[in-house]
Amino acid sequence: VSRAGSAVDSVCEDFEQRPELGCAVSINNILHLSASLQSGLFDSVCISVLCKKYDKIAVLELKNAFEQEQVYEICEKIEALEYMDKVIFISFCYENLVFLREKYPNQAAQFLVSKYSEDLIEKLQAHNLDLDIRHTALTEENVKELKAAGITINVWTVDDPADGERLAAWGVDYITTNILE
Repeated sequence: VSRAGSAVDSVCEDFEQRPELGCAVSINNILHLSASLQSGLFDSVCISVLCKKYDKIAVLELKNAFEQEQVYEICEKIEALEYMDKVIFISFCYENLVFLREKYPNQAAQFLVSKYSEDLIEKLQAHNLDLDIRHTALTEENVKELKAAGITINVWTVDDPADGERLAAWGVDYITTNILE
């Protein structure tokens, strides 16, 4: 994840000594965070110190398969900070996002996948989820199908400017990158 060279970087240096927090700064007002079983679920200090203080959108990746109560515990910590409206949850574990939807039906959430499948749109629509997909797995036709279904598309990780231009022309909504500006 690219560093923007801002004041957030100096704050993030404190967190580099605690990698279990999973903090990483990205450009364009987005901070990618992660919650894992190994890190004791989630440390809300990342959101309170980094995101809230510097008005960043938090992209919170739920890395493991969590129990429903664990997903709710993470959300409750964020609610206590009054920051849920600036958090996008992402996960490769579909069930994590289903748990999220049960209690938070309108929360921004993206299902992480590395492949496009025929049943993907149906799966996303079943729980009102958006998509976060490996950019090489998409075609222009896939993007048209997803957009027609009302699904927001995030692609990862696009480090080639030509790929970024092509994906933007296709109409993807977000591009995750390490280097593009």
